Amino acid sequence: MTSKSYTVKKSNNESLIKTLLCVLLVTFTLLLSGEVKKGIYEGLLFSFSTIIPTLFPFFIISDLWNEYFAVNEKSLISKIFKSILGIPSCALGAYISGLICGFPIGAKSAADLYNKNKISLSDLTLISAISNNPSVAFVISGIGMGIFGNIRVGIIMYLSVVFSSLTVCAIFSKRKIEYNYSEEIMRQTFSFPDSVRNAGLSSINVSSFIILFSGVIRALKSFIKSTTVFPIFCSFLEVSNAAREIGGCSEISKLFRFSLIAFSLGFSGLSVFFQSTSFFPNSMSKSKYLLYKLFQGLLCAAYSTVFFLSIKCK
Repeated sequence: MTSKSYTVKKSNNESLIKTLLCVLLVTFTLLLSGEVKKGIYEGLLFSFSTIIPTLFPFFIISDLWNEYFAVNEKSLISKIFKSILGIPSCALGAYISGLICGFPIGAKSAADLYNKNKISLSDLTLISAISNNPSVAFVISGIGMGIFGNIRVGIIMYLSVVFSSLTVCAIFSKRKIEYNYSEEIMRQTFSFPDSVRNAGLSSINVSSFIILFSGVIRALKSFIKSTTVFPIFCSFLEVSNAAREIGGCSEISKLFRFSLIAFSLGFSGLSVFFQSTSFFPNSMSKSKYLLYKLFQGLLCAAYSTVFFLSIKCK
């Protein structure tokens, strides 16, 4: 078989697979149209009542933060950040904004650094992965108090998110700083009208994925009847739905629920993955980013389990 005929055959196979997937998706949507509509409606309510009011101001704040926050290259924190983690100190702002504001602010902040030539493409993949984390308020208040009724649980999970992200960075960083630093780059170029416009578009973009996954999860819930399998499945899709489903599943042990939610927080789910990739350049390795997040999810579950057993949370 010639290379040309092989290429044609491969292209035909790909087209056939895509056609079958489209047919299956349409069939699935028609059969479960009622559940899909309910899920989309819930996603719309959640987006307009919570997501957009929360994210919109933080998108603007992250632009300000990235423009005006700078770390002295000779400072102690800069040296620690570069020597231990092996990434540019200018990425510290993206990492902190991600931890405080939550996803996808961290991913957007990292992408902004790349667009301004402050970090390389290889740095972007790792920095965006470790910076794209749930916010401190969501983990401590939403998960700790909201689901487990224990603030210590929330603190443990948040520390697990922090430690797992730093561990991923320490393991996979190349220890070779590759970025373009100059006084010209660090000049303040913040534009308030552009920031507001971009914040609106980014908020709608994020909400679109949340609405989509809300519909998918609601449809899958009517399809997957097992009360133990469905929460595990959700942990790979969307964080807030996963936390709610896992927290309410009394058929699995508290320790396993605790670890599974921690995994979901570290991995962040496919919903956040697709939200974040919309900020990334096409040349960036999305698969490598996904592997970093998957590994962080496993580490987050491991750290939280050790912490949970150490302090014996009730």
